Amino acid sequence: MSESLACVGPRYMLEFQCIGAACEDTCCRGWIISIDQKTHKRMKKAMDGSKAARARFREAIQRNRDPQAKAAEYAFLKLNAAGRCHFLREDGLCGVHAEHGESLLSLTCKTYPRRLTRFGNRVEMSASLSCPEAARRCLLSPGANELVSLESLLVAGREMVFANHIPNPNASTATRYRDVVRELSLALLDSAGFPLESRLFFVCFLAHRMAALGDAPGDAQRVIEIVELLSGRESLQTLHEQFQAISPSVELPLSIVQTLLLNREAERELWVADVIVEVWRSLGGSDEPSARLRVSQDQGTISVDGSSLLKAYLQRKNRATERFGEQLELILGNYCKNYWIGEGPETAPDPLSHFRRLSVRLGVLKFLLLGHPRMLELLESDASPDSLSTALSEHAVRIVTRFCRSIEHNEGFLEHIEQNLIEQGFTDMAHLSLMLKL
Repeated sequence: MSESLACVGPRYMLEFQCIGAACEDTCCRGWIISIDQKTHKRMKKAMDGSKAARARFREAIQRNRDPQAKAAEYAFLKLNAAGRCHFLREDGLCGVHAEHGESLLSLTCKTYPRRLTRFGNRVEMSASLSCPEAARRCLLSPGANELVSLESLLVAGREMVFANHIPNPNASTATRYRDVVRELSLALLDSAGFPLESRLFFVCFLAHRMAALGDAPGDAQRVIEIVELLSGRESLQTLHEQFQAISPSVELPLSIVQTLLLNREAERELWVADVIVEVWRSLGGSDEPSARLRVSQDQGTISVDGSSLLKAYLQRKNRATERFGEQLELILGNYCKNYWIGEGPETAPDPLSHFRRLSVRLGVLKFLLLGHPRMLELLESDASPDSLSTALSEHAVRIVTRFCRSIEHNEGFLEHIEQNLIEQGFTDMAHLSLMLKL
């Protein structure tokens, strides 16, 4: 880097480090990984020493011939028949890194799983939870998402890939008060004495109020009033009571799940497909052909009565909350904080849309996490509390990472789900609060 930049992010980033071959998964399979033009040139030169090296280069890398392609997508790493990068060694390590060092890695490979945002003269760093080790660091520890200085993690001279860039923080209300709103949102997610669902309702209320501001002049005083309102215990108690009075809806959760199952666009890349089938059948599914899902190369069929599915899920959720409530709230709360840190409201059309994206992801994630047969096994186990806690952590990391790989990395799929909700009218605070009841 040629300029001095401040860097902030969640505390877990200070502890995160790729564990390489010890990882239960690999980031080198199943994805289309782009290679920037500069790296492609260096790789081609470094692998020109022999006929075998040149053949390997041609086998592993494909030029992007799209005339509209950006320099960052100059080429792609091809995958072998097993869906793995040709440079991935049998021991799970990267052959390019092992033979040529980090300097020859593409910007994508150097950056992942880190997610970088440029906000004025500040860099913000978090991680995608599709990486199992990042998920462990983020989800399982209290205080993991406390914002701290991460300047020690910036490497001098290294080019950075920003998922989002806000050159002028004062350009709009969403960016002008971004830090204030984020600080308040994270504080609301930590509100002591309230269940996580109510704390999320507080954040939803904040998004609702901020969305109403628009970009009107003189909005500073109104922002101060909103912050003061939500900083008072009495106001939070009132919101909590309002939320508790809301009854769960059958239509909304089933709509989300059905959209997830029936979406054909995401089918090819649905890493979580087998998890969906396991959850569906664990909650009472049958083999009637009213819904279809492709799993690997086979065409499977699954269906279930809507009312019985909701009843089975809510019963499972209540049992899980009673037995593992504190640990589940830690895990899911940390997931929400990581979303807020990595994907600020400026990434959405308005603050309420930003919250809708979180509520959709969280709703589907909770359905998969709590509805999975592994959760039922844990609920019926008489193992020691420590053993159960460890097993629940492992289950959560597995579900979260597969969910993120399948869904959070598939922008088209997320847009499809969001559009489905908009068409059904789930756009205001009243409807979005129903998602929190899942």
